[in-house]
Amino acid sequence: MMVHRSLTCGLALLTLWSASTSWAMPASYVYPTVSTHASFSPLLTDSQNRSSQTGAPLASHASLNISHQLGSMVAEAHGQVQPGLIRFFSSSTATAIFEAPLAFGHVLSAAQATVIAGWQDTFTINSESLNGTRGHLVAGFRVDGSFDWTVDPWALTVANPVMDQYYSSMLTLNSGVDSASTRGGQDHRISYPGVEQWGPAPGAGPERAPGLWTIELDFIFGSPLLLQIEGSAHTAAVAFACPGGSPCSLHTFTNSTADFSHTAYWAGLLGVTDAQGNSVSNYTVHSESGFNYRLAAVPIPAAGVLLFTGLTALVGLAARRRS
Repeated sequence: MMVHRSLTCGLALLTLWSASTSWAMPASYVYPTVSTHASFSPLLTDSQNRSSQTGAPLASHASLNISHQLGSMVAEAHGQVQPGLIRFFSSSTATAIFEAPLAFGHVLSAAQATVIAGWQDTFTINSESLNGTRGHLVAGFRVDGSFDWTVDPWALTVANPVMDQYYSSMLTLNSGVDSASTRGGQDHRISYPGVEQWGPAPGAGPERAPGLWTIELDFIFGSPLLLQIEGSAHTAAVAFACPGGSPCSLHTFTNSTADFSHTAYWAGLLGVTDAQGNSVSNYTVHSESGFNYRLAAVPIPAAGVLLFTGLTALVGLAARRRS
């Protein structure tokens, strides 16, 4: 059983941004989508799309929680945007229980959640003695986050439960005379009994671990630069139960979490030089949003309560089963 890998592509929006002739107005968007499906219920999907043309911070989430005598599925996706920073959270939980004679054949539960968030702004590097001349900059871009997963320790399955988790991040700068981008992400898949696979996130470019990424390009002092930041997180969980004996079990659950609460954010200008390569320090930065891109964005505190949503669903189901 392969996990359905649903990657909502926000790159089309970035392409439109790059093609735009007007860089004046900051913009942001958050797009979470979740879906759940089981052999005892139809496919259910929920999604939200929020965007801003004012640069104001955005927050959005989508969630589904379905319980049944034969199992339950929980999927959540959250995203938040503020100048120079985006964060997202994705969690999927699936539980399957085989109960004869109420169920025959097998019980399948699947849940998945994806969130994409992005930010666009323009900023200008000003220096009275250098405005109108060419310069060179090195900027920092930091990606933070973690994966977490739980598997039913008593599951006898070989290929299930299955978890699929990935994140992707991208930064693009366009100065009008030069453009550069850095992008990447990781995909993490686990199947019982704990066989792990790592690789590049689908559609995100090369495999790349969280940490400090850098980007550099030529620019003109006093002329605006277009900045675009985008990130995404995806989780999927599949549980499969059928009459005992390998490769099946009577009761399985999985929990998959991608927590990038301090996700992808601007880490400041790491170096600015003039056309001759001389270091420049007497400059100022002005942006349309009012954020000072000379400095690093300050990550907002993580909403730790989100981490416990999937586990709470599992505990509740277990308590109900014992009763």
